[in-house]
Amino acid sequence: PDSQYQIIRQNKNLLTSYLRGRIIGLQSYKCLDDNQFQDLLSLRRKDLVTLYFSKDLNFSEKQNDYLKTDRELLKFFIEKHINIINFDQDLLIALDDRDTTLKFLNTNINFIQTKFKDYIQNDKELLLTYIKNVLLKDKHHHFLNLRIFYFPLIYYFKIN
Repeated sequence: PDSQYQIIRQNKNLLTSYLRGRIIGLQSYKCLDDNQFQDLLSLRRKDLVTLYFSKDLNFSEKQNDYLKTDRELLKFFIEKHINIINFDQDLLIALDDRDTTLKFLNTNINFIQTKFKDYIQNDKELLLTYIKNVLLKDKHHHFLNLRIFYFPLIYYFKIN
């Protein structure tokens, strides 16, 4: 298989067709390996890169790092995957886009990761949006989530 792939790599059209087929056929748990991902990027085909990141896959750390270098692709990826329960909220921090963060806070409040919690605590509107949505959802279930904000919140509003 490796020698066949090396032959495919020598022809740009063949490589493009091969990677397109691989991307379309990928299942939700498997992503391209690092060599194939580098080949995908070397083709400079935004349509294929966008198709790849539109899939619901477990991307490698290197692939997530690439996402952070392309703001337009990162925003597309976040908007496509924002409702996933285990969504990597570090990507929202990397994007640093107020509208996208507000959209996330209005749609997904089940679990806020520590780093993201720190990020929204520094912005009164984001923090209030989160608290409002927690209180408007299931009062009993999500109230425990608010305790991570309780003491910092009192301090925050006394200072500001």
